[in-house]
Amino acid sequence: MQKILLLLLLLGCTSLPQLVIHFSNHDYLFKIEIVDTPALREKGLMNRSYLAEDQGMLFVFDREQVLTFWMKDTLIPLDILFIDQNERVVDIQTMGLCLEEPCPGYISRKPAQYALEINAGMAQRYGIQEGDSLILPR
Repeated sequence: MQKILLLLLLLGCTSLPQLVIHFSNHDYLFKIEIVDTPALREKGLMNRSYLAEDQGMLFVFDREQVLTFWMKDTLIPLDILFIDQNERVVDIQTMGLCLEEPCPGYISRKPAQYALEINAGMAQRYGIQEGDSLILPR
């Protein structure tokens, strides 16, 4: 099983935090936004027309639960990695654009405490799989 190591590095107050994903064969650096309040989680990546290849959004919840996401007013397709309290990827889904209402929900197949959104196709491109373990920033 691949081992993924996530480390948070602050680059100063005007920069986005950086998240290093360590795979067994290479590292990959994401500039991430951490969303950890209900208002931030509700907005997510809505109304953004672009997400750089090296950017992502980490959703942090208070407890592990079945999570539901949707793509209303989200203009770019995304991969979502659902991560449990033990910091393991428990589900990976690709979320397509919402072309008509009601928008479909993307429900984690197992309880999760975190969700990482990155551009669609990145999980496959970097070989991220269910069961991969992570070390999340504290």
